[in-house]
Amino acid sequence: MTSSGEFAICTSYYNTPITAYKRRTYVYTNDVISTSVYTAAYDNTTVYSVGNMYMPPFVVLWQASDLSKFDVDYASSLAAHLTLDFTPTPTAGVTPATASPPSRSAPPSATGSVLFDPSLTNSGLSTGAKAGIGVGAAIGLVNSDAVVNPLLDNGYLPHPIIRVGIRRQLAERLQSIATTSLEAGYESKMNYVKLLRERPIAIETAAANEQHYEVGTSVLKGMLGPRMKYSSCLYEKGGETLAQAEVAMMRSYVEKAELKDGMSILDLGCGWGSASLYFAEVFPNSKITGFSNSRTQKEYIDSVAQAKGFKNLQIITGDVVEYEFEPSQYDRVVSIELFEHMKNYQLLLRKVSTALKPGGKLFVHIFAHRTTPYDFDGGWMTEHFFTGGTMPSADLLLYFQDDLRVKKQWWVSGLNYSKTCEDWLLCMYKNKDSIWKGLVETYGEAGALIWWNRWQVFHLACSELFKWDGGDTWGVTHYLFEKPE
Repeated sequence: MTSSGEFAICTSYYNTPITAYKRRTYVYTNDVISTSVYTAAYDNTTVYSVGNMYMPPFVVLWQASDLSKFDVDYASSLAAHLTLDFTPTPTAGVTPATASPPSRSAPPSATGSVLFDPSLTNSGLSTGAKAGIGVGAAIGLVNSDAVVNPLLDNGYLPHPIIRVGIRRQLAERLQSIATTSLEAGYESKMNYVKLLRERPIAIETAAANEQHYEVGTSVLKGMLGPRMKYSSCLYEKGGETLAQAEVAMMRSYVEKAELKDGMSILDLGCGWGSASLYFAEVFPNSKITGFSNSRTQKEYIDSVAQAKGFKNLQIITGDVVEYEFEPSQYDRVVSIELFEHMKNYQLLLRKVSTALKPGGKLFVHIFAHRTTPYDFDGGWMTEHFFTGGTMPSADLLLYFQDDLRVKKQWWVSGLNYSKTCEDWLLCMYKNKDSIWKGLVETYGEAGALIWWNRWQVFHLACSELFKWDGGDTWGVTHYLFEKPE
């Protein structure tokens, strides 16, 4: 079962009775594709179908064969859990009291991915039944965080259903940031620029650090590519492996940042060292400094550098808000997906300007919305992964040229980031054992399941966001700033 526009699509490969439950009163109608459908007004009516049919997105669907797998009381408790209003009754000769699920404390469990065996279930309900639960959550029949978040945390919703819900929320986000005119749009943006200038460089840094960067290295090592690049990769031809796409993006950094061997280069917000280690490898005569706020990142990068015999790489840790760089120290500063965690770009760019030599350049890789900046100020993503974060507009940094001047700017299609996230998701499945062990070490046995599912939802959410409108609404922008001589 998937979503298409404002309709849910139910596919049946046999002459299969489907029982449709609807909250409140509704007359069922359908748009038939190469099939015939029995149509009726119902609250609890069996609909006979063959092939494919469209049906309104307010219906939770169950194959009739599933009804025999739970009793009336269980159906009632499930309906209550999903905030539905109906009284389950036998339909079409089905006797819904022949079996009960093992537990009534939670809805049936749904597998998180087709890469795992979709036939496995703790409840005995079919994939179609589990999809029925998910559709209600995904298309807005169930829209309470108190209901949906536990379903996500416990892996009850299949990925196709989660994606539908994500797209729905993205549409709501676009509606919330839309303005009535170009004039209103610019007024809103100028107000946001003014607000950023009044804020500290960053907020909620402790929470953001804990969410992403102090998780066990084995967790991220299992999810990411071989170079541990925790940011968008570049799929120039579309068929690259994750490893190839990692290198392709870093090669683009070298070209766009105008890096040369022998330069002094600062990797500001170096993550797990993908760029720092790459620069140390291709520029053996350069002095590379990586700056991180994470103890675990430094430990990992130092171990890799030692194993590779790099003598030209140093990793320092600190809080960029408080850290004072030595003046005129670097020919280049490279910052990959750090600015999204910042607020006052005027103060941050002044700090970077101080660290640059006269004529030095800053290269920034930052994800962005094409026109409209906004804060991550609520919701699932903010709570679990991006507290204190910013979604810049593609042009936002153009309004902060007090100390550095923009020399060039590029847009990188969001499709690259979407493909990156999909590859990370595949890595999760491939390396589940090592990731799970790391999650247990960080969160304990009970927390491991929750965070296993949250990381999957994180990758799904980011993938769906960046592929919206073919990668032209959310994507990545690259800036090259220059410090005056």
